[in-house]
Amino acid sequence: MRVLLSIVVLALLVNSAIADDKPTLRLGAVASTKETTRKAIRNLRNYLAQDMNCVIDLKIYRRYGSIVKALLRGHVDVALLPPYLYLKARQGQKLRTLACTIFRSSGYFSYKSVLLVRRRSPMRSLKDLKGKRVAFVDNESASGYVIPQKAMEKAGVPLAALKKHSFAGNHVDGVLALLDGKADAAAAFDEITEVSSRLRSHKKKLRRLWTSKTIIPADVFVSTSDVPLETRKALRLSLICYAAAQRYGKTPKNPIYEGFVPGDPNLYDSMAALIDGKKGK
Repeated sequence: MRVLLSIVVLALLVNSAIADDKPTLRLGAVASTKETTRKAIRNLRNYLAQDMNCVIDLKIYRRYGSIVKALLRGHVDVALLPPYLYLKARQGQKLRTLACTIFRSSGYFSYKSVLLVRRRSPMRSLKDLKGKRVAFVDNESASGYVIPQKAMEKAGVPLAALKKHSFAGNHVDGVLALLDGKADAAAAFDEITEVSSRLRSHKKKLRRLWTSKTIIPADVFVSTSDVPLETRKALRLSLICYAAAQRYGKTPKNPIYEGFVPGDPNLYDSMAALIDGKKGK
């Protein structure tokens, strides 16, 4: 019995030593759709840790701005950033763009912004939002605030013309506020009712009041310039192989991320111009 116990203890010590020898990457992400995003990020973390034979220290942030601060202050090495946060973070910073997301719900690495209302709502255009309550996501969310707010302003409905506007913190809670009668409209990304398990059954209770003409590039995987080149190459390769790993059963199917394509900073220039007020709607 003592011999068996000694063997077990020795095995644990060896495994611990091996784990300690593995390199560690600190990964940051935002819980934009709460439970679904958390599951998707954890699935991705587990895959990367196994594929790269490293430790992935995952930090999921509730507020959009917190992840940018963490990235710029060196608290995380790599991050999966929503597009508006990516544009903010790359200004004057030496970030490395590694890969862009392909969403499972659409099969594309882009999406649109929508303003949802209850199906029986009398509202038919953005102008009808005057005097109404609108639930946004976060003031640094492209589809959940930046794009729809600019469209509303262009239609003659600035925030001051609303009865109330609020920030739910994520896409799901904003739509739930609409369904619960706490808001008259909610901003979100166009596939929210497909992605969220909590909203899927409520899809028929909602309709789109407005859909952006602007195509928003998907979330982007970035690293700081302090991450070694070889590590960045290995991470990019693992991300690009993620779709095949899911397809052939080497890792569980991800509820949000079908895969990744090589990152191209130029994909985000048109949205940057729109946000700067130079063009678009």
